[in-house]
Amino acid sequence: YTVVLSNSSTTAQLDNAGNEFTDVLPAGLTLVSAAASSGTAVANIGSNTVNWNGSIPGGGSVTITITATVKAGSEGTTISNQGTVAFDADGNGSNESTALTDDPSVAGAANPTSFVVRYAAIAVTKTVSVPMRPATIGSSAVYTITLSNTGNAASADNAGNELTDVVPLGLTITSATATAGTTVVTGNTVTWNGSVPAGGSVVVTISTLINQAGVGQNISNQASFAYDRDLNGSNETTGISDDPTVAGVADATTFSVVTPVIPTLSSLALLLLSLTMLGVAGMRTARRRGG
Repeated sequence: YTVVLSNSSTTAQLDNAGNEFTDVLPAGLTLVSAAASSGTAVANIGSNTVNWNGSIPGGGSVTITITATVKAGSEGTTISNQGTVAFDADGNGSNESTALTDDPSVAGAANPTSFVVRYAAIAVTKTVSVPMRPATIGSSAVYTITLSNTGNAASADNAGNELTDVVPLGLTITSATATAGTTVVTGNTVTWNGSVPAGGSVVVTISTLINQAGVGQNISNQASFAYDRDLNGSNETTGISDDPTVAGVADATTFSVVTPVIPTLSSLALLLLSLTMLGVAGMRTARRRGG
């Protein structure tokens, strides 16, 4: 915060008893320090309060600089603040008059100084499309992964992968694409790196084929993701994908692959087949003898 105390009078405002300026910072902030171009600024860390004492020459001003950090958990909130000035309007040596600070960027007088805490909030859904359920060997299975940002700031492309999906061994990856950012396929792992705009989304599509290892299996899979919620340049927040077709949160995306059915013969069919084969063999023997 930059606070400017201006004296429009031709007479100096003196350093009288009591504080000439007091600012109690909101709960969403943690006071770090305070400094002033003249006089004495004191940062009372325990009470989150800044006091200033000093004089202001006629037609002059004093600038107070207050440094604070935004507390965790304040994401998306509006932090509003005003300081209070006490001064001696009648020049009798006592600060009998008070006023609130005004934000000059806002029309009107005595407006608080406000800002909205920026943040990113990523959620990931994952669905699968197969030609039929249960699926069969050789069929395609296409995953659609959607990263959505409901925050008021973009989620940046920071160090490390923003999305990682290790596809089960019962599947063979044929391709991976994204509507933005970059996808990389390494063996059975797909990684994605990129940013997601505020209020926007990015879709990652992974195309696979069901291989022999998937036969008779329930193929279950989730992607993991990481993002920078507090916008400090590091992906400190993590999560796993959710199948929106399943009730609840953080559900795996699952489908079944059938085991191929090998036709078998009944006992009667086997007997008939045996008699038929014996009959054929007997006819061939008879023909040889007759020849």
